[in-house]
Amino acid sequence: MNFIRAFLISIIVSVQGGAAAEEARLTSAYLIGKWSTGGKEACASDQADYVHFRENGMVEGGRGKVGNAVGFWKLEDNTIAVHLLIAPAAERTPHPFYQNRYHYQYMFPKVLNVTPDSLDYTLDNNVQSGVKQTLTRCQ
Repeated sequence: MNFIRAFLISIIVSVQGGAAAEEARLTSAYLIGKWSTGGKEACASDQADYVHFRENGMVEGGRGKVGNAVGFWKLEDNTIAVHLLIAPAAERTPHPFYQNRYHYQYMFPKVLNVTPDSLDYTLDNNVQSGVKQTLTRCQ
């Protein structure tokens, strides 16, 4: 009985150690790649929104395979500073001031939680202020 108890304890300790090793940390390297706003299944969808953080500090956003926002990103503490140039077609409803023109947008999503394949964030600079949203790693 003591042998079984010791064996189970060693398994629990090794599983906990493995889980700790897989903990994600928010770094610039962590963000590199393509992320979906619709979960893992949306990564292959032509209707899902995506964000692609590139190693050179550029970012692309779009829907399906069509990019409609490009810009630059930089990680600052737990916030991702994003400067974007957004195409007119990116808006689901025409913007009242920009109509059919490209426009600039500054966003600074605050990251709340990271796992190896997803991150939770909130935008504090728009209508969705304080609403938790999730990005899921596609690649």
